[in-house]
Amino acid sequence: MLLSVQLRLIWLLEAAVPLKLVGADEFAERLKILGFDDVTGDGDFYGYSLALGSAEVSLWELTNAYRALANDGAWGPLTLTPDGPADGAASHRRVVSAATAFLVSDILAAREGRSATFGLESPLATRFWTAVKTGTSKEMRDNWCVGYSRRYTVGVWVGNFSGEPMRDVSGISGAAPVWREVMAWLHRATPSDPPAAPPGIVRAAVPRAGEAEWFLAGTEPAAHAPS
Repeated sequence: MLLSVQLRLIWLLEAAVPLKLVGADEFAERLKILGFDDVTGDGDFYGYSLALGSAEVSLWELTNAYRALANDGAWGPLTLTPDGPADGAASHRRVVSAATAFLVSDILAAREGRSATFGLESPLATRFWTAVKTGTSKEMRDNWCVGYSRRYTVGVWVGNFSGEPMRDVSGISGAAPVWREVMAWLHRATPSDPPAAPPGIVRAAVPRAGEAEWFLAGTEPAAHAPS
């Protein structure tokens, strides 16, 4: 039990580091801009646990936030039916730059990046380009998987409506297989190729890694001569 508590504390501290760099207040405001109406507090209210999902959000809101990334950083309202309220250009707003959306999508699409945890072949691996993320709540009460292709954004929630914990069911074993099956059906005759890099994005080699990565122009690492 003590080891479990220590590992959870280490996980919390590691997740909080990027949030400390961004700022909890700025992150909370960004969530509101992305359409999370239930996020009503500021950074002090949620604390650094906000990096682990301490704010309550709905699958509807979460899926639409990922849809903004799929749409190159442009957010727009969802409708339940094709003939619902008009979803014109006037109702859309840019929430992140196209370059930022591309970098996040590239990270979420990298099969090699998650291979250490899930392996190269997992419920997150599709035969066409997709960007995807899973999540599991405390004590495995529920889990989700949200991801997108070049044409579709799909969100899946798995859990008990009573809130009763499940037994050894996480995002990768619960929601992810459903997400993959839905995506495979949607793209049974439709391709999904990797997006092209927008202006402001460059590709550069990472020192000591031996691989090239995408960067915002001006933030790429300087070239190092071999010792």
